[in-house]
Amino acid sequence: MTSPMGHREKAIRDTFLARVRRKEPLRASDDDVAWEKTWPPLLAATRRWCGPQEDPFEAGSFGDGSTGTVDDYEHGIYMQMLADRDN
Repeated sequence: MTSPMGHREKAIRDTFLARVRRKEPLRASDDDVAWEKTWPPLLAATRRWCGPQEDPFEAGSFGDGSTGTVDDYEHGIYMQMLADRDN
């Protein structure tokens, strides 16, 4: 059984519908045709700006299955939960 929408839910709905119904996109990502060409260079620029990132955990120290530890087991369960959630 569902309950009626409150003021907050109605405001969220109305904001969403107003954005969807706009003739001119509010954001670049709202134009699905142009966005296909726009997002790859933006992502590349963001990655360059952020610079290379180092993994805080070396291979074999956590979650990759090589140590046979509780951390590896829990990481495996967590990854399975993520996969199941997306289905």
